[in-house]
Amino acid sequence: MNASKLICAAAVFCLAVAAADLKIVRMASVPEGKIAQKVAPVYPPDAIDHHIQGVVKIKVLIAADGHVEQAHIASGHPLLAHAALQAVKQWKFQPLGSEDQPIRVATEVEVPFRLNAPGETK
Repeated sequence: MNASKLICAAAVFCLAVAAADLKIVRMASVPEGKIAQKVAPVYPPDAIDHHIQGVVKIKVLIAADGHVEQAHIASGHPLLAHAALQAVKQWKFQPLGSEDQPIRVATEVEVPFRLNAPGETK
């Protein structure tokens, strides 16, 4: 292994260890104001065809810098769940904690899917 690859691998390892050392705070929910970027899910065509609506719950681990570190489906209709998961993975949060005490947050978010009634506009 050449020196640059070794240095790169060491840096990645150090970052992973540092991230793992940060305190994880569990929160029932994150205030809407702390979501900096919320990507809307793409409504799956099969779910539209079958008139499926509902809420998908996603368990999320938010990194200290606000990006979604991990996301897993907690509950929801199978035709909606994957679209919700893909959207939430793109969300960005305002960092939680303080500058001198960065924290990771484990929480659950809800992604609603609602079809418009005939003649209704968004």
